[in-house]
Amino acid sequence: MPPRVSPKEEVVQLKKDFRDMDVEFDKNGINEELHPEIADAFKGMLGIE
Repeated sequence: MPPRVSPKEEVVQLKKDFRDMDVEFDKNGINEELHPEIADAFKGMLGIE
């Protein structure tokens, strides 16, 4: 079954959610302090280092 949204759409929503909660994030929507256990997974999904 294909994903419901693309990785790009997921990042757009993640950034919106973080802004709504006043949580800082990098240009890719990743906050390594908030989600250290999944930051690398997000980076892998987005193809970034």
